[in-house]
Amino acid sequence: MNKIAGAIFALICVLFSLFVSRPFLIINSNAERIVASEDALVSSTYPNKNYGSEATAQLHTETLFYMKFLLPSGDFQISQAELQLSFTFVSGTLYLCPAASDFWSENTITWNNRPPPIFSEKLAFSQKEDNLLVFAFNEYGRAFLSMEMRGDHILTLVMVPESGASASIDTSETMRTPPTLVFTAETAEAEIVRYEITFIVEDQVGNPLPAKVTIPQIATETCSPNGKAEFSFTAPINLRKEVTATVQVGDQLFKTTKTVTFTKNETITLTITRRFLWNFTVTYTDGTPADGILTASSPNEVIETQITHGFGQAYLLDYTYDITFSASPAVEVTTLEVKTMEP
Repeated sequence: MNKIAGAIFALICVLFSLFVSRPFLIINSNAERIVASEDALVSSTYPNKNYGSEATAQLHTETLFYMKFLLPSGDFQISQAELQLSFTFVSGTLYLCPAASDFWSENTITWNNRPPPIFSEKLAFSQKEDNLLVFAFNEYGRAFLSMEMRGDHILTLVMVPESGASASIDTSETMRTPPTLVFTAETAEAEIVRYEITFIVEDQVGNPLPAKVTIPQIATETCSPNGKAEFSFTAPINLRKEVTATVQVGDQLFKTTKTVTFTKNETITLTITRRFLWNFTVTYTDGTPADGILTASSPNEVIETQITHGFGQAYLLDYTYDITFSASPAVEVTTLEVKTMEP
């Protein structure tokens, strides 16, 4: 009878454990696991000291703990995500926030050169489970993780102790559980839409340019004389591309690039800072070609051009210049003709 009662009690305990709400996520067996590639503590008490080789990080309100993760690349929907660490003790609550930059190294980072944490963007809060400190990502945190996978594929997390909190946690230098990012992801099924896009290409003073506009993997179009290029294509919604516009002026090529997140129907202006090709003809009053140095001056530059047999060319940035001409032996120039040649 006692064995039967014991079995019934054990069964009740198992059933109860299945239905109790847990404060942390249970990541399934197909989850991805990424160990921090770099991590280090920084301390405002010792602002120039580097702790990158320490096996344990002692956190309190004067310290922060930085972790860097190299993420897979792709457009993923994150259904679950958490950070797992082993710890010796934890008191109070800690939270995770992103950093303003991923450009740091565990061998050189200090309080004084750390990338600033974005304290207002709280991605997850700590919970203790057995010997693990677990940070279950909230909805914003999962969206942020997904965004980083679509971006530069590098995630920097900063662990921040709330007022009065403290902890002793293992770093990636330990033989126990290093900081590990665990998540489940599904490839997002992007909605396909039709885009009707018009580009207007002009130079720095507003002149339309017969430029070539390229959307990578989509198409290249040449602008009409009014500087317009039109595209019509289908692609996933919220398409993001680095668009390039190029224009040939004489034997020189000028271009601009712009990263664009497209909407279905829009007009986008691209500005190419280019130079103007000027042809100079210098003759004496009797029509004889002159030789010498022509100087073109504007508020932004001074360009000297060699004039040979009465002719010379220069690529000038501005639209209006003061022109002087000198020759040896000195001559009086009474006629100076300046012509521009546009692309």
